[in-house]
Amino acid sequence: MLRRLSLVITLACAIAACGPTRRGGSDDDDDAANDDDSAAIDDDDATDDDDSTPPEDDDDFVPDPQAPEIFEIEVCQVTFSGNSFGLFTIDVVDPDGDMNAPVSYRLQIGSGPLVTHEWDEPLGEAGSIAHTEQIGQSDLPRGTTHDFRFSVRDSANHWSDEEVVTWTIPANSDLEPC
Repeated sequence: MLRRLSLVITLACAIAACGPTRRGGSDDDDDAANDDDSAAIDDDDATDDDDSTPPEDDDDFVPDPQAPEIFEIEVCQVTFSGNSFGLFTIDVVDPDGDMNAPVSYRLQIGSGPLVTHEWDEPLGEAGSIAHTEQIGQSDLPRGTTHDFRFSVRDSANHWSDEEVVTWTIPANSDLEPC
């Protein structure tokens, strides 16, 4: 009798499609192919599948790391202690917000060497870096035009694309103040 009842329940479940689904079936929330349990960071919520579209709606979504971007470079002439300098203001953004101190940046003037500098203030998602180059010296004589190439690195070691600003150093030290 017990055997017959078990057979009836099994048959009824088969007709009604109830009972456990085999591993790998489409209803299995633990299936790595279609489930949130395959993500490294997981909420383990069996009722919500994290493989939604678009991926930004997925609570396990981690965006690809992004490099900082230079969106503007301004340059002008300033005087400190009787010496003239070109003051470069490099405005940067970093969608990841990981421009922590020190932020590294590279500068190449013309075909000269590529020199790495550090900015000691954290910038987070956005900010400005100020860089000065003394002018009127043998490397940067007055009245000459130079390309200044800048790139910026965040603390995750992502470099921005190189941005170039061309600046003609004023022939007169009284021109182009900030």
